[in-house]
Amino acid sequence: MRRTRYKEKRPIGAMAPARNRTADEPTFQQILARHGFIPKESTATEAWALWQRVAEDKKIIAMAQEIERPKHRMINSITAGYLHFGQVLSTMTARQLNALKRRVGVQCAAK
Repeated sequence: MRRTRYKEKRPIGAMAPARNRTADEPTFQQILARHGFIPKESTATEAWALWQRVAEDKKIIAMAQEIERPKHRMINSITAGYLHFGQVLSTMTARQLNALKRRVGVQCAAK
């Protein structure tokens, strides 16, 4: 006999009772804070201004093009573009990150 499985029906999207997020910061702000570009207490507008400078850096764009993207063009989420540049930042060495911080105008911690 076949056994039927009953899944709990949970509302998603606008009908969800609460937000399904781990943090209230936008994805680009989380990525910049993780890599040391901004402190965690910074505002979303400061993070967005810095994110635009990071995303339009020529070396970042070149590295992003080298990383293999999925062949299908369907975007699963809105944050997919941010996560791609986040992946680029995570593949960079400490020396490359410090050089990028200097190019976009972020003060580097002296070591």
